[in-house]
Amino acid sequence: MVDNNNQPYRGPEVSRRTYMQGTAATGAGLAGLGTASAHSLDEPMMGGSEEFLDRVEDGETVFGMSTGFASMDPATVVGNHPATDWVWVDSEHGSYDLRIIRQIVSVIPDDTAALVRIPGHHPREVDRVLDAGADGVIVPFLPRVDGPGVIEDAEMFVEAAYYPPDGNRGAAGSHAGAVYGLEADEYFETINDRVFVMLQVETREMIDNIDEIAQIDGLDCLLVGPTDLSYQLGDPGNFDSSEFQQAIQDVLDASHRHGVAPGYWVGDEDENEFIDDGWQVLSLGADGGLLAAGIEDRFPNSNES
Repeated sequence: MVDNNNQPYRGPEVSRRTYMQGTAATGAGLAGLGTASAHSLDEPMMGGSEEFLDRVEDGETVFGMSTGFASMDPATVVGNHPATDWVWVDSEHGSYDLRIIRQIVSVIPDDTAALVRIPGHHPREVDRVLDAGADGVIVPFLPRVDGPGVIEDAEMFVEAAYYPPDGNRGAAGSHAGAVYGLEADEYFETINDRVFVMLQVETREMIDNIDEIAQIDGLDCLLVGPTDLSYQLGDPGNFDSSEFQQAIQDVLDASHRHGVAPGYWVGDEDENEFIDDGWQVLSLGADGGLLAAGIEDRFPNSNES
């Protein structure tokens, strides 16, 4: 969670690789791991989220990219590029399960934040991907069809990312703190401080309630998904319409008013325009789209076929 009061974090840290080892026994009960080596509070404890959160909190622009292939190899290429600040695993689409998510997250370098767009549309999907080792979550397309309403939905999904007392993330069976020799409350506080929670803005209901949603405690970022939003506003692909431009300005303004990082799916547009406008968390496209574009550019006469 981004600390909007700019209070420095002084808790323990864990590398993602160590965290993955710690959560490997989830479901079997980590309290019984008598041979697990305990880590002191001075040793590193969480992954790429620490530097990422600090940079977002300081108002820096951070650049990411999504990986949509259910494979570790593309994520390795994307995550290891020196300019990559964050990678989001797009498990909303594609053939993902938690084992694949776990594998992909494990190869993203420790100095890069690993976020996962949840595969399902239930708040419990949030803690499942966090238990798999993600530094944070991206929640798409609210409200749910059968949900209580967009504000209530947003609150439930944000709360699902935090252990009690800050939220209602499942505490039993996923307590990796035993591996590090930490008491439960100390471990929960540590993890709560380092998680990053992003809601996508893709519907008219989100726009209509954006000011209330931006005030939800624990929310770190509002990420505009322009294509889906344009469809929901009734003018597919028209990012220049007055209604669309007003909608994204509302997101930007609400984010700045309430200390939430404004994010945008830039794709192949010029990111400098978004930086100048005040957008902070920028997604520069997807690995699949860049691969397709590269193939198109490389093969002779491909534009004529």
